Amino acid sequence: MKHSNAFTMEHATILISLVCNLRCKLCSAFSPYHTDAKHPSEEHSKESLKRFFQIVSHVDKFTICGGEPLLYPYLTEILEFLHAYMPQIGLLEILTNGTIIPSPKLLDCMGRYEKDCFRVLVDDYGHDKSRRVNEIKEVLQKTGISHSIRNYKDENAHCGGWVDFGDLTEKKHDTQAQIEEKYSKCAYPNRLGFSFAIGPDGYMFPCGPARRCWELGLVDNYSEYINLYDDALSVDDQRKKMQKVLQGNSLEACAYCNGMCEDSPRFLPAEQLD
Repeated sequence: MKHSNAFTMEHATILISLVCNLRCKLCSAFSPYHTDAKHPSEEHSKESLKRFFQIVSHVDKFTICGGEPLLYPYLTEILEFLHAYMPQIGLLEILTNGTIIPSPKLLDCMGRYEKDCFRVLVDDYGHDKSRRVNEIKEVLQKTGISHSIRNYKDENAHCGGWVDFGDLTEKKHDTQAQIEEKYSKCAYPNRLGFSFAIGPDGYMFPCGPARRCWELGLVDNYSEYINLYDDALSVDDQRKKMQKVLQGNSLEACAYCNGMCEDSPRFLPAEQLD
């Protein structure tokens, strides 16, 4: 697909559904707190992806996550749909929590991707949560699908464990200088180059806490999120909004967030809510 103005991103994701079969306390997508979450339609997910790839000419890594994406009933259809956009994607990835074995139909679809541009990333939270990790690993090996198991189950957990973004209902930083200092240390805008996530509603936010602060009604800075369905804006206007966020030195939501920093305390991943 040709673009009048090339715009590349390091990483972007689609929250294909916020429905999940785990209730992780420190979930970065805040899935357990969407108690009425429903799967978006196949048509809506495809339209959101089409609109995203009209704006973005290339993304180095594009991740399908959730929630738990393997619960999404149209995941195979979405994977088939994304074939057409592979010239714009460096690596297409599905992130799963190790609880569901991919169906034969889904495996067949995965197997049609070239190994160097597709993988399944399986988070292993231990046998009490990620109960099917070994079976998933076995079936992926058998079918020759590129995959990686990410350890979150012991003292050697990936990145030392999860971080606590904190209670986002109260401000933690009052001055702009404090907000910018937290932003300068946070891995989201720095080490990760942000991870703009397309939500089931078609809204894109640069990080999970920014979306959550918006959902709670704490922030509403129109310049800091993208509504893919805002037809009042041209593709170029949407692109400029995304570029402005990437070039900024803070987000309104940073005032409420602990950030994800090198010195952030780490916690046991996937601790379940009562």
